[in-house]
Amino acid sequence: MSPVVVVTVFFACLAVMITAIVKFKVNASLALLINVIVMGLLLGVSGQEVLQLTARGFGNIMGGIGIVIFLGVIIGVGLQETGAAESMCNFFRRFFSDKLLPLAAGLTTFIICIPVFGDIGIILMAPIAATISRKHNMSMKRLAAAIIPGQTLTHGLVPPTPGILLACVLLGADIGKVIVYGLLIGLPSYLIYYFLIMPTRLVDPDEFVEPAQQYVDAALDREKHGLPLPNTLVSFSPIMVPVILLTSASFVSTLAPGSRLASIITFFGDRIIAMLIGVLIILVYAYVKRSILPPLKEGATYSSLIFGDWVNKAIAISAAPLIITGMAGPFGSIIQATNVATMFTEVMRDSGIPMIAVPFVLATLLLAISGSATLAITTSAAIVAPLLPYLPYSVEFVALVCGIGSMLTPLPNNAMFWVSSSVYRLNLRQVFQTFSLPAFLTCTMCTVFLFFFNAIGIIQ
Repeated sequence: MSPVVVVTVFFACLAVMITAIVKFKVNASLALLINVIVMGLLLGVSGQEVLQLTARGFGNIMGGIGIVIFLGVIIGVGLQETGAAESMCNFFRRFFSDKLLPLAAGLTTFIICIPVFGDIGIILMAPIAATISRKHNMSMKRLAAAIIPGQTLTHGLVPPTPGILLACVLLGADIGKVIVYGLLIGLPSYLIYYFLIMPTRLVDPDEFVEPAQQYVDAALDREKHGLPLPNTLVSFSPIMVPVILLTSASFVSTLAPGSRLASIITFFGDRIIAMLIGVLIILVYAYVKRSILPPLKEGATYSSLIFGDWVNKAIAISAAPLIITGMAGPFGSIIQATNVATMFTEVMRDSGIPMIAVPFVLATLLLAISGSATLAITTSAAIVAPLLPYLPYSVEFVALVCGIGSMLTPLPNNAMFWVSSSVYRLNLRQVFQTFSLPAFLTCTMCTVFLFFFNAIGIIQ
């Protein structure tokens, strides 16, 4: 099959999948599964291999982030049940007016998602957003519109987020410079979006969406019994301790690979271990400080409530996004088996488009194909690495180009798309308005800032 035919088949399958989800209301997980199988067969993969790739891709995604998502939901439940989310909300109110609480939540997400995958930040911020929504009668859509773009930008631009960190390693970029440059183009892009674009009808933030009932019930139960709130340090610890561990592991593994210190820190800074520590912090604190919890029902115990009921609630909350997220995995497997990315690069070269556009367009395509920003940025960086001598830009500049491209086109096969939909109670159109559209607009602004700072000599 020629590269043009392969690329055409891919886009046709993607268009059919989106139409099925949007127009005919086909469940996203089912649409993703059918689309992967049909696309693989059309691209010449045997039926048996398509099934193997589908199962393998699902397993790889679940093994990579499934446990992390589940642990993140447990932390979210714990933050809400103990009142820690409300304590954080009160902390924000000391520095921001009520009208700017979405900005406070968005900037907090911007910071939290620097060292962690974006979907973790989305989950961790959900109970905080629900508390703000309920106490201030504010739409969850407005809060999601502020929170989700915050994670999108740092997820793709600022190490030690795993994707951009690995891209720096593959390209030989200076990690410190990329952190500074990523913040330099990401933060103003976010602020422009928040103050100029988010209030418009494009996003429609005032369309009212209520918070998830499980978050509301916990807050109302606490108010009924007049329970005390955890202090600010304890409230932030289940989030910040994993963030610190993940950050430390990212830097140590890069700066001192193979050392004994690195092996210890990288163990505790592993995504699963770091998030599990966050879970233990909030659950053990709740068990020790039982005065912050409502009275028990007859026959119940605090251990069964905290380590049983709360975890069961997290399982129920995380089930749908886990299945849909797992269904996005086979896309990556099919892409690798059919060499879509390589063929697309050939099409780009033959078209005469400037080579600096190759990593950008390739990362954008890979995100649309696979739904994985990490796959998009690392693959584009690996492919563009041999082209560096022919590009009139620094490796840091090229790394940021890959990062911007890896965030530009989040579609329904993206894990964060469905995580956002689930925890913020958004329908498909609303996720496009609060995730896909802001990602496209903020990344476009990042591109403008990147070339502007390059033109004036700040970013080479």
